Amino acid sequence: MQSTLTCFLSYLLKRLFSLVFPLLLLSFWAKGQPLPKPLTLVELKTILQKEMAQQHIAGMSVTLVTKDSTLWCEGLGLADVERKTPVTNLHLFRMGSTTKLFTALGIFSLINERKLSVATSLRQIAPEVPFQNSWEDSNPITIQHLLEHSTGFSDKSPIEEFNYADTDVSTLQSLHIFEKYMVSKWKPGERHSYSNVNYAILAYSIEKLSGQPFNEYMRKHVFQSLTMLNTNVYLRSDNTNNYAKGYIWQNEKFRQIPSLPQYNPGNGSLHTNAMDLSHVLQAYLNEWQTPQGQFLSKTILSDSETPHSYLSAQTGLQNTYAYGNDLLVELPDGFQFRGHTGIIGPFSSTFAYNRELGIGYAYAVNSPCNAFPLDSIIRHYLTQHVPKPQPVSHPLDKESIEPYLGYYRFDSPNDLRMGFLESLQFTFLLSRKGEELEAKRLLGGGTSWTSVSHKIFRDSHTLIARIALVKNSENEPVVMQSGLYFKKINAIEAWLPTIVLTLCVCLLFISVLYGIVVLIWFVIQRIRKQSPSFIIILLQILPSLAAVSLGMALIYFSSIISYLYEGIPVTPVVTKSTIALYGFGLFTITMIILLLIRFRSLNTFLKTYLSLITLAGSYILILLLIHHWF
Repeated sequence: MQSTLTCFLSYLLKRLFSLVFPLLLLSFWAKGQPLPKPLTLVELKTILQKEMAQQHIAGMSVTLVTKDSTLWCEGLGLADVERKTPVTNLHLFRMGSTTKLFTALGIFSLINERKLSVATSLRQIAPEVPFQNSWEDSNPITIQHLLEHSTGFSDKSPIEEFNYADTDVSTLQSLHIFEKYMVSKWKPGERHSYSNVNYAILAYSIEKLSGQPFNEYMRKHVFQSLTMLNTNVYLRSDNTNNYAKGYIWQNEKFRQIPSLPQYNPGNGSLHTNAMDLSHVLQAYLNEWQTPQGQFLSKTILSDSETPHSYLSAQTGLQNTYAYGNDLLVELPDGFQFRGHTGIIGPFSSTFAYNRELGIGYAYAVNSPCNAFPLDSIIRHYLTQHVPKPQPVSHPLDKESIEPYLGYYRFDSPNDLRMGFLESLQFTFLLSRKGEELEAKRLLGGGTSWTSVSHKIFRDSHTLIARIALVKNSENEPVVMQSGLYFKKINAIEAWLPTIVLTLCVCLLFISVLYGIVVLIWFVIQRIRKQSPSFIIILLQILPSLAAVSLGMALIYFSSIISYLYEGIPVTPVVTKSTIALYGFGLFTITMIILLLIRFRSLNTFLKTYLSLITLAGSYILILLLIHHWF
């Protein structure tokens, strides 16, 4: 099992993925670490197999297509390590969030049947869905907001990732499980904030409006139309040999991980294979024209690739998340591929296409992996004969950007509990540096932005514009990066929360050391048959007990990630984390009460020390209360 520290860091990285990963890629590229560049299919296969061995990936299903032909559709490695069963192009892999692209297709099919439109409000078609939106009268949540993740809902936590029970729940019952995440934190349509809950709601909407189970509707109206004859969105696999098994590399060998079902099929339950994916890729490259006829209209296809609702989309910035269809993380080649990626348990997947170039690829692996090398290797092969895009720049309009200079904080976090840490992590100072803008993060690092048009920018190391300077509905300056929302703040607002939180954490750490010293002193005094005041001793030890409880709660919570990877039920560790967390709250409140009662009897040092420690514990307790840890 991973160490708890590693697990906690993994959790934080996952929550910050959409912000951090592009920066990591840029760093990787900037350091000039070359990846192999295959020129033939034989070389491509060999290089991918080497990469799989290096990353300990058990098996891979992959397909590469052009508009007119399938270049390669095969399996690499093993679908079943124990039986040594090779992956074929018919083995079904779990696709995780790539499911969302297909759930959106189900919604488009209903739109084509005139059963709803993207402007239809959720309240109108499903008032029984337990969501809360304080702006419902003026800014109702619509199908468009659900498709583009602009509802303002939080994402579900790892605790609700899998259903460990033997029976499934209905799609509506699953929404009640996610109810606490279905609260709009800002006006719907203003900001993009990725939430699996949105697509769980869409799956229920499909069932309600069609009168059919989600899998049945998808099979008849999406999968069959796209010649995806083996694909399904069942919550549970049937344990036949058609399904690839999931593995992690542990103790120098592969260990099989149970295939656990999710609560709702709409956000991550797609099972498909390379053969079916080759068919749907070619459908996209041919404007949804299939051997069976036109799937849906070209207008719907174009709309599915175009963001509409949130602020940056309204300025004309199109290189962001649309209707279940994203502009995938840019690689150094500069080519724009749309599609979706996914992770579920040990499985990862990518579905990517470029209609302008007439090429596409998809793959899935059954072990945890770093997708960057896989995508880079495949894309190089597909684009080796295509001239690379050239960077576009535009003279910086210094006068128009002047009101936007200053401090910004990330203000569209999707995590209910960790959102405040995301915001602190991504606070930056925007300043002008020559003909570029410089975004320098308070906690280190930064990047330069190059103007490509009026108030539209690209990262200086990339070719695709994904940054916009806009005004919100209150006419306040806002930075939008890949649909994410950064609010302008002053210097005090930028620095104070980080400084205060850092000081509080340091004080709690000091309290642990101080508590150990006090405990040793107390034991020595008892050995000498002296009787120091028990209340005073307790007052000095309580902060360390609170700090240790908080640390244990975080350690237990962090281990949830390793439990998910290994398919272990999370209830026991969640219970331990909850008990430790309430222990922190109890010790902190007791400390406050005792300090108020005995304050006058304390010496100056203890008054100062305990007051500071109590304030630190109280501040963290309030933070945890506000951010739904209790």
